[in-house]
Amino acid sequence: MEIVHLSTVHPRYDTRIFVKECSTLFDSGNSVTLILADGKGDDVRNGVVIKDVCKDSSRLKRASLSAFRVYKKAVEMNADIYHFHDPELIWVGLLLKLKGHIVIYDVHEDVPQQILRKYWIPKVVAYPLSFVFSCVERFATKFFDGVVTVTPTLVARFSKRNVVEICNFPKLEEFSTANRKDKLPGSPIKIVYVGAISKERGIIEMLDALSHIESDFEFHLVGPFISKDLELSAKSHPNWKAVKFYGWQGREEISELLSTTDIGLVVLQPTGDYEKAYPVKLFEYLASGNAVIASKFPLWEELVDKAKGGVCVNPQNPLEIARAIDDLANDSGALRSMQKSGPVNVAKYFSWDGEAKKLIMFYKSIFKDIELGNKE
Repeated sequence: MEIVHLSTVHPRYDTRIFVKECSTLFDSGNSVTLILADGKGDDVRNGVVIKDVCKDSSRLKRASLSAFRVYKKAVEMNADIYHFHDPELIWVGLLLKLKGHIVIYDVHEDVPQQILRKYWIPKVVAYPLSFVFSCVERFATKFFDGVVTVTPTLVARFSKRNVVEICNFPKLEEFSTANRKDKLPGSPIKIVYVGAISKERGIIEMLDALSHIESDFEFHLVGPFISKDLELSAKSHPNWKAVKFYGWQGREEISELLSTTDIGLVVLQPTGDYEKAYPVKLFEYLASGNAVIASKFPLWEELVDKAKGGVCVNPQNPLEIARAIDDLANDSGALRSMQKSGPVNVAKYFSWDGEAKKLIMFYKSIFKDIELGNKE
């Protein structure tokens, strides 16, 4: 099949889109192109052809001009299947469908809920906007050939469509425990957070927790701040002096760092949608041999219990986060047990290999159904 993925929002080497989906589809024998708008030019990597339609500076231009250029480039490709990843490209998907193409919508997040917590959208606007988008999304998906999404909750939202759940589980080859060494007695406990840095993802609670940790520790913070104001606020926090801050890092650098740390934090705050999401970093921490301290949400408790690789805490309580860190720092047996169980159970229950098979079968079923319909 000739397959084209579309995005105006995500970076070109996005973990879900490029590293997992596009690369998997190419490896299974398809021609794969990724059309995006980041201003970094065309490229070919891992067999995937990348076409850039230039970057626009504002959200409004991105949703209009960039999306229109993506649409024009997509039409030029005349591919078998188009797979788009951004809500703002719904209208592009509808136009491609009107032209008779096979179209798949990849729903990464619960967008109506996400709109409600966007800090830059006034609440008086957010609630009606969330409702309108929910209606538009439900209407548009009636016309698409398939919906790919990431959690059981989102699958339920699109249950009347041709929908498949493709989880953001890690590619095990990216993470190795071969060179990992047990924490030495008396050495600092090494704590790590990797990902976008925001209030909703617990940056304030993590910084506050550092005041209450009684053990010797190192705190490694990796990722971009979502706003300059938040970065300035975090760096003025009294505990910032205890932070080893790396900023944005590539996949290889992150994997290397995770092979040296002991505990991964994923203490996202209750927002209405995080509670129902599968946290990618939780699985990556586990796969790399880190114990995890995760938010005490029912779904996450199930995941952590199944992996036998960590503990869950109240993410809004810095003291409870600190006590969980101290408990693991002071119980080397429990820490080692979690660090050894995590990679084994991720490989067993939460690896990308199983998701890759589901993705390929989903594509084949859609293409086969369309081909049979055309013949009839």
